[in-house]
Amino acid sequence: MPSAKGRRESRVDRKSPKAVLKRIRPQQSVSFDDSRSERSPRSKDSTDTDDSSSSEYEIVELYNNDSGGYDDFVDEVGEEKTATGTEYPPSQAYMIIAAVMVASAFLGVLMKFAFTPGHAGHSHGLRKPPPAPAPRRPAFTYECRTDACLWQSRLVYDKINQSLGPCEDFYGYVCSNRWYNPELEVQNRPYVVSGPGLLILDIAKFLIQYRPKDEPKVNFITHASSMLKNCIQVRTGNASDADWKDLKKLFDMYSLTNWPFMTDPPSTKFQDVLKVVDKTLRLLPVVHVTLRKRFENEGYMMHLEEPRLTMVRHQITFLEEGFQEYKNCIKRAFALLGSKADTDHIAEDVLELERKLDEASTPGKRFVSVLNSTVSIVNLKRAGKLEWDAYLTYLQPGSDKVIVLNMAYINKLSAILTSTALSTLLNYVGFRIVACIHLVERLYPYGIRKIARAAMGKTAMEQVAYDHNLDKLVGSVKGVMSQAVARAPWLTQAEADVATQKIESLEVDFIGAKEHMDAIARYYDSNLKVQFTIESAMRDYTTLVNETASRYWRSKDNADYDARYHVTSLRPGFEYNAGKNVLHIPFGVVAVQNRVAQSSVPAILVPYIVPYLVQGMYEAIDVRGATINVRGMPETWWSSESLVRYRQQQKCFTQDYIENIQRFGTFQESPMAPFLRSSMAEIASVQPTFEAYVRALVAPHSMQRNFRIPGLPDLTPEMLFFVNFAVSHCDPIATRGLSILDRRQIKYRIALPSSLRVNIPLRHLDTFAETFSCAKGTHMNPGYKCRLW
Repeated sequence: MPSAKGRRESRVDRKSPKAVLKRIRPQQSVSFDDSRSERSPRSKDSTDTDDSSSSEYEIVELYNNDSGGYDDFVDEVGEEKTATGTEYPPSQAYMIIAAVMVASAFLGVLMKFAFTPGHAGHSHGLRKPPPAPAPRRPAFTYECRTDACLWQSRLVYDKINQSLGPCEDFYGYVCSNRWYNPELEVQNRPYVVSGPGLLILDIAKFLIQYRPKDEPKVNFITHASSMLKNCIQVRTGNASDADWKDLKKLFDMYSLTNWPFMTDPPSTKFQDVLKVVDKTLRLLPVVHVTLRKRFENEGYMMHLEEPRLTMVRHQITFLEEGFQEYKNCIKRAFALLGSKADTDHIAEDVLELERKLDEASTPGKRFVSVLNSTVSIVNLKRAGKLEWDAYLTYLQPGSDKVIVLNMAYINKLSAILTSTALSTLLNYVGFRIVACIHLVERLYPYGIRKIARAAMGKTAMEQVAYDHNLDKLVGSVKGVMSQAVARAPWLTQAEADVATQKIESLEVDFIGAKEHMDAIARYYDSNLKVQFTIESAMRDYTTLVNETASRYWRSKDNADYDARYHVTSLRPGFEYNAGKNVLHIPFGVVAVQNRVAQSSVPAILVPYIVPYLVQGMYEAIDVRGATINVRGMPETWWSSESLVRYRQQQKCFTQDYIENIQRFGTFQESPMAPFLRSSMAEIASVQPTFEAYVRALVAPHSMQRNFRIPGLPDLTPEMLFFVNFAVSHCDPIATRGLSILDRRQIKYRIALPSSLRVNIPLRHLDTFAETFSCAKGTHMNPGYKCRLW
């Protein structure tokens, strides 16, 4: 936590916290599209500049009169074009369909037929870094008019819940129901929705408008474009029995003739079907198998964990539907190939199988190091109808060891497969083929990252400048994080030194796919002749997926693009590789940034972007990273005493989570068990992110600490940070207690309720209480606080 010297010297008066933000209703909509080629002049006084931050803003001197200046702003932007809200007019319905085909995890072929519309610390002996300079009350404030500030004004204005005070319930104060007003365009919704939504639309638009150049060979982008356009034609047309003839041929190829099965088919082995499906389609419906490097100097090894279930995707996506509706989806899928039999009971069996697989998926409470997770294949417990040796060596010939990421699941799988009828297992595999055999991201996992880059519309030089600015952000965050770990109270001086070295040597791959397009095209080079006509779509797609899967299972150095990362590029997230000390941040984290500012990363976007960076860095030095040294080799560099101190800190935060969750009802099992490590990473990210935000504000040519957002003159930069932090988590609000989404995310171990992920880290942060003048003893400023840094 910042020292007293680093705190605010002149705080705002401790008036009623309910009236922190003073709103002025804008009379002119703010343009969201900041494309310079389409942007109109703002006023006779404004001049066109390049995308650098040196001329990003105009100053209106208000001399501590925070409420003034907006009328002038309205007059000056009167010449701007009226915001359309999005680049994609509603009339272009095909674009929305394309977006579904790019990103849907369950929609597509099935959609048309299956769905209806605290430790106080101790001395390390280290010289602590000097505290940040104390903020001074600015001599004047100015109304920021950069594209980023206009975007911020449009985003936040009129969405704050003034019936709550920030010190009572900060999440409820920021995340009102107005964020999910049906009339809002996608870019005006919370970051968790707007970022992926806009990125998916951009990719879909790029692929639909893609026109191949005069090239000697067709590349992977042409295939992806053709596939997407064909899917649109299929979904907007009428299907007949003839449309599914290729699907029938596909089922015949996988020994699923006469699917769905009412009884066990003779002479068919589940293992033989599963290994071929997973080898050629990588559906992985029973166990999720990925190729990853254990250590940098080793080859790729198979990693085993629980599967990604279609049932869970359905329950999280369609909150108004329950298990009965999902069973009806399965029944409609069974009817695709013309089955006239009553499939109610076999659909119920498939649903019950998925429920058992989900219940068995709960991970162990203790972290297991990579060495202790390495198991010889012959020592794996036989899983009923699945022999691990035959199955795994078929996927990756020559393998003798695997990494088991969820041993509890692997041990339970045997009983599940043994007690389940063969017909049910085969019906489940067939259903997964129908549900998932349409996704562009599955066709080219690494290629979609390059397509996302191309969809940005930047020249090669602009891409270089953009990456350079992201690297500058990474360097700043590394500096902040190095200072944080140097004062981590659970570490000794020697351990803090190791943690600092790991942060400093960490390689961050922002977005990825920096290679030249020709290199990725060579990786996906194919001699297959595909046309993606209406008649050949299914056959062409499965042919290309078979080739992609085969390439994946052969991954090795210099030919491993698809095996490098396994986190989706379409949503915010991160992936840390401990053996390589590499952190990958996907495009989904910065999807909106490209629209807000063409090259630089505005300080106001730090609360949206930097937490993912810090959480990934934290994984390098927490209990997970404590088993890998700076050189990427297995070595436990935490002492047992440090582990005890860390668990004391973890227990303090965990107890607060549990007490707050229990206010909404009881749970059969501890709801915190699956989230212990991820929740600590989220808590650990807030303070360093705030410090990175302050650094960004005071950097040369940046916004500085005396700006105001149009329409919200009482919102200080410090307040803005915490508002944006909360906005990045906003979910639809329940009228009372936990929402359906909250309950399902806990049940399926996806995430804790967003209200707790915002309020609990902030209520233990002194900086937050100081910023909003929260009295001691209020909910957001409790008398006793847990400490991490």
